[in-house]
Amino acid sequence: MRRLSLLIGMLALGCDGEPIGGGQQGTLDAQAATDASADARHPDAQPVDARPPTDTGAPDAAPDALVDAALDAAPPEPDLGPPPPAEGLPRFAFPILHADRALMLDTPIFGVDHDPAEGQRAVCTNYAGRGFPLCYDGHDGSDFVLRGGFTTMDRGSAQVVAAAGGVVIEAEDGHYDRCHASAAQVDVSCDGHPVIGNRVKLRHAGGWESWYWHLKEGSVAVAVGDEVTCGTVLGRVGSSGYSSLPHLHFEVRQPDGPWIDPFAGPASQPESLWAEQVGSAGLPGDVCDRAWGAIPP
Repeated sequence: MRRLSLLIGMLALGCDGEPIGGGQQGTLDAQAATDASADARHPDAQPVDARPPTDTGAPDAAPDALVDAALDAAPPEPDLGPPPPAEGLPRFAFPILHADRALMLDTPIFGVDHDPAEGQRAVCTNYAGRGFPLCYDGHDGSDFVLRGGFTTMDRGSAQVVAAAGGVVIEAEDGHYDRCHASAAQVDVSCDGHPVIGNRVKLRHAGGWESWYWHLKEGSVAVAVGDEVTCGTVLGRVGSSGYSSLPHLHFEVRQPDGPWIDPFAGPASQPESLWAEQVGSAGLPGDVCDRAWGAIPP
């Protein structure tokens, strides 16, 4: 199902394949070598510190008494009662913390490959019917690339969150997180370390699952058995496992096991698995669906 990437230009950004070493899953493909259109081929060529300012205080803040009075006058939050049961297809939120959205490239999103043919890395079809480099052969997830690459990762990276409420069924940390494309090896290199990805897997209502791969070493914030709600921080974007640069590989699995593309389109399914398929900056929206945001029964 997963395979090593071939050198296409540089390496097509790679995020699939059984990771080398221990049979663990790897992911993102190596990328070709132009960054002119912000296509993440060389995310470190133009580091961007897109993190929001840490000082969010208002310099002209109103006196405390006025703030308290305004809060007292505000209508109470409506009691919406318990969330409705989660039925049918899940509705996922974008798996990056809202405050960190600006740290993720909006394009390209390396999507699921819907072309059944195998053997040619650059022959693929994404949900919209478009080909390489918006997908690559055999890819079974959606790759969201960290703006600024390793520079941004070293400054703290973007926080990965649960896309829906669920239970942690797998969590692994402690693996080298600076894996990268290697032109010399015509492959991904983890500098001699085992090619194993730090990751979290969640099980949602109805047996659906979401997988989060390539997390930063030391960032995994949950353990097997933990119950999470939509928006719970799981870790941070890294480049562990079969990964050519820092990114998140987000994968959805159906109750009976096969992957499914969360994006609706002419080459996938007519109904989106995102609560909002196109939100701000062209990325999926990060609003949690009430039915799927809670911990499943």
